[in-house]
Amino acid sequence: MHRVVFFLALLVVCGTGSALVNHQLLDRVNSYINNHRLSPNARSSSEGIYLQNSNKIGLGYNPLYGSPVCYTGECQMQGFAQPIFQLNYQQIPKGSCTTRLIPDYTFLDCLPSTELQADTETIDTVEQLKETTSKSIDVSAKGGFWKFSFAYKYSEQARYMLDHIIKKNLEVLYTSARVSYVKLSMFEPFMNLTETFRYVIEQLPCCDYDETVESYIQRFIFSYFGFTYVNSLLLGGIARQNIFIEKSDISLLETHGYTRSHEAQAEFYISLNGATKIVYDKEKHNKFMTYVRKTYATTLGGDTSVQTIDEWSKTVPSNPVVTKFGISYIFDLLNKRRFPHDDQIFNKSKLIEKALNKYIDNQLYCYNNCSGNGVCQETGYFQFGECKCKDTWKGFDCSQQVSTTTTTTTTTSTPRTITSCQCVRRICSECLKWSCSGRRRRREVIGIRPKC
Repeated sequence: MHRVVFFLALLVVCGTGSALVNHQLLDRVNSYINNHRLSPNARSSSEGIYLQNSNKIGLGYNPLYGSPVCYTGECQMQGFAQPIFQLNYQQIPKGSCTTRLIPDYTFLDCLPSTELQADTETIDTVEQLKETTSKSIDVSAKGGFWKFSFAYKYSEQARYMLDHIIKKNLEVLYTSARVSYVKLSMFEPFMNLTETFRYVIEQLPCCDYDETVESYIQRFIFSYFGFTYVNSLLLGGIARQNIFIEKSDISLLETHGYTRSHEAQAEFYISLNGATKIVYDKEKHNKFMTYVRKTYATTLGGDTSVQTIDEWSKTVPSNPVVTKFGISYIFDLLNKRRFPHDDQIFNKSKLIEKALNKYIDNQLYCYNNCSGNGVCQETGYFQFGECKCKDTWKGFDCSQQVSTTTTTTTTTSTPRTITSCQCVRRICSECLKWSCSGRRRRREVIGIRPKC
């Protein structure tokens, strides 16, 4: 009996001690991160000697929260996290289109645009939204990336667009024109990791996956650094416009001979005070705009105070922004070459990968869970599902009941009216068979002559 009590007491003491050690570990790492938040990557690249926004390369990135495309009128660079790579600015690209410093062990390609050309895409389905979004990001990742990335629950841009095309039943005419300036690519093997990222990986408890490990990874890796890093940047400027039209008006516009993409491009140049590069009928265009629910246009990069889009495009090299970027998983960085003194680095990589699978394995989002009147069907993108309603329900969330009222038609037969009769069979003086004509058809009556 005494042995049992002693054993239970030992478990309590060990459990309490373990919890204390875990708490101390979390506090120590949290304190370290708070004291080392600032790094060369965070230095203001508005200083004239640095290439503007080149410090975005080597940053951590969380695809769950971000979006490579800014669909709203106001947009921040959501998803970008703390630096994973240490940047040193000592390199001046020779024979290039810029004399500003770029990070060491990065390569710069000049991509000067000679003409501002607008392109219009129609976004009215989840799949089309994915196609448009994917044009602004390059992914060196495993399969299934789009299934969990830019999730409806967490990504402001994805949620904004999905609400408009699914919930509000609108078609979006997305028109954009890019001004490409330079492409910056990193040579990862020669670049060093930041001390903060290295410290967080080194302090990761190993190698049993438990609540402490899961909490550590989510708090200090995913929340601070994401689970991918930026390996390339396309810097330049971009002008965008969204036009929202009721899907129910589409057939009417087509009947009246409107080409929606053509009218959207005309409005793009008009709203941004550009030299219109397409021919359009002003009166017809004005009538088209009466079908538009709302529209707005924005420019990113360059001098946004410039009045015309043509003049704006010339200012982009002075203030280029990220218009496209590439990412890779952080697992590729957790190896013996980068962590030569960590014998558990391979196991730590597996722990992080296991935590990631749990981190991104959220349930599908369907509006109001289909109100209990349908099934949430996976779309394959944005962790978003669409409701398949039961027969008696409809709507984006299956909340509208289909009318089951039936109309009963009662038919009252009208008696035929007889107009004339003739005896067709007679015995003696008695007629046995009469032939009578009426309004509908001729008939024969046996017996007494009907009354005409």
